[in-house]
Amino acid sequence: MTSPSTPLVPGWGPLTYELGRAASPVAVHFTTRYPYAKAVQHRYRDSAGPILIGSAGAHPGTLGTAFDWAVRFQLHPFPSPDLALAGVWRRSPALADAAMDLILRLGIAVDDDGAAGVATFTGPAAGSTADRELLLRGCWALALLTEVFRIGGVHPQSALAALDGGGRIDADDLLAIAPTAAVDELGQLADLAATALVAPIAQRTGVWALGPAFEGSRLMAADADFIAGGLLVEMKSGLGGKRADGTRRLGLDGSTLYQLLGYALLDFADEYALDSVAVYAARYGHLARWPLAELLRELTGRATDLATERAALRSVLLPVLDIG
Repeated sequence: MTSPSTPLVPGWGPLTYELGRAASPVAVHFTTRYPYAKAVQHRYRDSAGPILIGSAGAHPGTLGTAFDWAVRFQLHPFPSPDLALAGVWRRSPALADAAMDLILRLGIAVDDDGAAGVATFTGPAAGSTADRELLLRGCWALALLTEVFRIGGVHPQSALAALDGGGRIDADDLLAIAPTAAVDELGQLADLAATALVAPIAQRTGVWALGPAFEGSRLMAADADFIAGGLLVEMKSGLGGKRADGTRRLGLDGSTLYQLLGYALLDFADEYALDSVAVYAARYGHLARWPLAELLRELTGRATDLATERAALRSVLLPVLDIG
């Protein structure tokens, strides 16, 4: 999930964008420096069970973002809503007012300076105690508001378009948007995550962060899903690939693996003391974890360490920007 943070130095696209361009120096760096990914990918595929939650027809992008929000509410009762507010704050006063009303309905207090919720905390923490239906519908609305930030405005086909510019709206209007089938599907994903994702990491102590950016995010936009006491987690809500018989199977593509590694490497100052990374496949209830040191050793095929690999990525980013 991308946050409102903006790189302070122009020149690079977001990490995911650069990894998707085969000719990008960033993509070349990852594929040449970490060439031994196939064994990691094969073990991941072989360790995953069957798909547990299929699609009920909800928009996959909105559902994925709503799921991210639902997990945040499982990790802390008052996650920062800044990501949802960033897009509407100046573009649509009516939506901004409704979003603030929604945030208050979800139990997130706003202080005198306008700050709301928590992005970084000493964990673990208890999750939200908000009413289930309210929370699920609220997460769907937060997802739509987040999309406004991502695309730079309200998409004409967004459900928000019918509300924007039509007079005063409030939380009830936002909560009414989510289709019943989408709420049911989101609820299934959230319930599975509670046991397959949140419970297994609940004993990790230390700094927890929701949507964290890194020192390297000043050079290249990169914001992870969350960090739990040194474990960086990326969540995926896709259906997976299709076998010849039409059934689904889980896979780990190279861009996802490098995205995960990239987040860890961009923490140049070791602010989050990362020791492990993980991918959670929401529809499969599958959590795969790798100690960073072991993953780096396997991907490079040689002895190395996190500081060396961070310095190598930094050297790729800085010369192109001509600042060091």
